[in-house]
Amino acid sequence: MAARHGVERDAGTVVLIVGLRRGPVAQEISLPGQVRAEAIDLLGNRESIPLRLVRDGEFIDYVGTARISTPDTLRFVITAKPEGAPSATLRFHRDFFPAR
Repeated sequence: MAARHGVERDAGTVVLIVGLRRGPVAQEISLPGQVRAEAIDLLGNRESIPLRLVRDGEFIDYVGTARISTPDTLRFVITAKPEGAPSATLRFHRDFFPAR
């Protein structure tokens, strides 16, 4: 996925890919919009994640990277506003461990 979206692989970098979609699974369509993202580590340090628009066929993705120092947990906060729809906020976390 990283190479497909023009991101160089690096043990200290994580890739965030956000897609705005509408419709049933396997029939969804991409929606253009505005997307903001940030990552927060366990110490409370915040990193804004600049996202760039990437087209992949008929789909639009918003792709960005964040720095990571393992082991750690990052909390992600994504705010998305698809054109013609209300904004929504998604919060989730991901644990990262050293590569073996």
